[in-house]
Amino acid sequence: NTDEAAGQTVLGVTAQFPATGEIAIATTTRTNGQSEQRTISTADATTVTVTAGLTNAHSGTSPTQAEVIYLTRNSVIQGESDSLQGFIRFAATANYVFDYVEFYRLGSNTETQRGVDVLTTTGSGTISNSALHNFPVAGAGISTGTNANNFTLTNNVMYNVLGGFKVNTTTSSNWSIDGNTCIFCGWFDPTV
Repeated sequence: NTDEAAGQTVLGVTAQFPATGEIAIATTTRTNGQSEQRTISTADATTVTVTAGLTNAHSGTSPTQAEVIYLTRNSVIQGESDSLQGFIRFAATANYVFDYVEFYRLGSNTETQRGVDVLTTTGSGTISNSALHNFPVAGAGISTGTNANNFTLTNNVMYNVLGGFKVNTTTSSNWSIDGNTCIFCGWFDPTV
């Protein structure tokens, strides 16, 4: 909620963040690469102090006020490194619920290994209140297979998910994507 110059380490916020963890700050220009990730060193009700200064200035003034999202969760599913990513594939009859989970370094540009691949047909699942970030490959993201059904992505935060969302709306049904905040993410493709 305050304008922050490049190099700034104390950020004004409208909600309290935990005293440690990772945050992402949205760009407030037309240059999406000015979004950035930082590590919290301290936080109180109105400020977050980060361990390294901002690379870019960020507006705290409406209508270009930067979104700040918290990426850290206690349960983490992650790949080994940016070059050895993991992936999750939910098969046809899978039933799953992920709530407050951090998904990190997932995905490739290979079909059914995109990061989070939903192939459920008779199963169902939900990913909610989770953080999905740093999916380092251009095709990595969240995708549905042919005839994928019964899945919900709600109230998640996402940062640097380069492949975005690919949802096969032609044959998929009973799905909901709602209340998510995406910073520096790829596209939403409803026609794959």
